[in-house]
Amino acid sequence: MNIIPEYELQRIINMFLVVTRENWNSYVDKEKTFLYKVFAFNEHEESVKIDKFDFFEQSQEILINRQSKRELLITIGYNMQIAEKPSIHITLPSESPMSAGIGQNEGFQNNQVIDESVYPVYTANSQSTYNLIITSENMNEVLVIYHWLRATCLSMYSQFELRGFQNVRFGGADMNIDDTLIPGHIFHRNFNISFTFDWSVPDILGSSILSIRNITGQAQP
Repeated sequence: MNIIPEYELQRIINMFLVVTRENWNSYVDKEKTFLYKVFAFNEHEESVKIDKFDFFEQSQEILINRQSKRELLITIGYNMQIAEKPSIHITLPSESPMSAGIGQNEGFQNNQVIDESVYPVYTANSQSTYNLIITSENMNEVLVIYHWLRATCLSMYSQFELRGFQNVRFGGADMNIDDTLIPGHIFHRNFNISFTFDWSVPDILGSSILSIRNITGQAQP
């Protein structure tokens, strides 16, 4: 299996968004929803607020309301054209190979059969860290997305493993961006996801290691 992490991460985040919306729509009493438990369920049983910014109310505009101008956008690579809006930009700061077996782990995955011939499949593994850069012209919106991401990644951790991501860890940090490159009114926070994964590819030269025929020239059943 050849994993393309950017594609899988985008699928996972979009799935998190769909599940969050389905959870919201399944309850008449919104105090039972996932968003309420993340942004409004605390020791005082009231919504988290910074000044007049109500996290529970604004999370609905960003994550639930499909007609909202503040609806969350998800893109692969940093996209300046949408950075002012609530957005997640999937970027790759680092990837490094790990130890490989003799013969590039040939046989770790099933060999490929084409036209009654068997071809080798090679496997390697990598250690990667991906940055999910959160942007908005409103810092509080950045905080909503960051804490929603952190909560959904923990709640739905198994989704990473189902897609071949191993030893998944996540964290975050504020970012200092050069104002000469990116306008200063855009706020940023990084949510990083680190993991290991295996990826496999067939022999591009098509070197057959076995022909599935007997000595009479007939294909084996």
